[in-house]
Amino acid sequence: MPSIAGIDLSDGVKIILGDGSVTELHLNAAAIRNYNTPVLAEDAANKWFAKNYKEDQIRVHVFSLDPLKVTCIVANWRDPQTLEPIVIPDNWWE
Repeated sequence: MPSIAGIDLSDGVKIILGDGSVTELHLNAAAIRNYNTPVLAEDAANKWFAKNYKEDQIRVHVFSLDPLKVTCIVANWRDPQTLEPIVIPDNWWE
């Protein structure tokens, strides 16, 4: 699978994959807002990305649903130099 070329937060969370072509993994704002609380929306978004993309780690944090405020982080599974596992810490957005 191609590596991640960018992240677009203008309509939910869109992960742009690039290898000369561009493929998008998109969880749109309407889908995120369907959940009653930011915690439920965040959990669903993180599970959705884990199911649909396994090359890198993708984590979403939902600050609010209305207006929708989200952020996203991407990390390799292992450090390319040391091959040690990379763990995205809890509360990484703070």
